Order: sequence, then structure tokens, then C-alpha cells
Amino acid sequence: MEHAMTNINLSGSTNLLEFDPYEYELHDVAEPELFREMFPYTEVPKVAFNYRHVPMNMQEHIYITDTTFRDGQQSRAPYTSGQMVEIFKMLHHLGGEKGIIRQTEFFVYSENDRRALEKCMELGYEFPEITTWIRANKKDFQLVKDIGIKETGILVSCSDHHIFNKMGLTRR
Repeated sequence: MEHAMTNINLSGSTNLLEFDPYEYELHDVAEPELFREMFPYTEVPKVAFNYRHVPMNMQEHIYITDTTFRDGQQSRAPYTSGQMVEIFKMLHHLGGEKGIIRQTEFFVYSENDRRALEKCMELGYEFPEITTWIRANKKDFQLVKDIGIKETGILVSCSDHHIFNKMGLTRR
């Protein structure tokens, strides 16, 4: 296989050595790699940096990004928009004026979630800041733009867990 000339550069954004241009070769496998040494069911997940386990040190200031309206909705029956507004009010109260609960994440592509998000925005709270998660399509980008959200995440299910266990596919 022929490869183009590859350079190694220090990235100004990550402060890591990175290959330029980056090349990736797909390695199709029969079974998923779930990284149980990093994510065991019996312990707190490990932190890896540059392929080394890094001890976890508690920071002086801790901020929370709440995922109740995103991950929390996937493990139970969906909340009504009224329930979401009440939970958002409680998160605001629990996080206090200094915003210990810094952000909360909403899906934006269902009518119910969008209605709840808009009602929560009307409350005018600084914290938790409302952020969203969208699918990688133009319609969802337009929804976020129309609503006026400052920050959104884009869902791209690419872990072996999602590929094998949720979508029933392989890497290929």
C-alpha cells in the first residue's frame, strides 16, 4: 500500500503531537471492543491521556453538565414538557447563582422537547445554560439556529457499543 508523506506537528489547539495529514484504515472486527479495562462495571471509569492512565485529582471548583433531558430520557418513558420545565427549575435552584449546574442538554428534534426547551428559555435563567444535541442533518442545524441556541453537540454514533449493540451492524 502506498502512503503519502506524513508529517508530525505539535497541535496548537490540543498541545499534542498529531499526524498531518491523518490517515485512518478501517479495521473490521467480528466482536466489539468495549474497553472493559477502561470502563469496568465494578469501578469508576479510568482516565487515559496519551495512552497512559492518569490519576484522578479532585479540582477546587466543580461544575455539572446535566443530561436529564438527553440521556435521562433514554432510560425511561419520556418526560412531558411540563415535567421538564419543573425539573429545569429545580436544577436552577440546586445549582444556585454561581451555576454549579452549569449547563443542561436538550434534544431539539421532537415537538415535546422543543416546547419544553422554549418554556425553559422563557424563564431567563443564566444557569443552567441550555445547550442541545442534534443529529447530523441540515434540518436539525436549522432548528438550533432558529431557536438561538449558542452551543450544540452533534450526535454521531460511532463507538463499537453503538455500532454492534444498538445498530446491529459492524464497523464496515
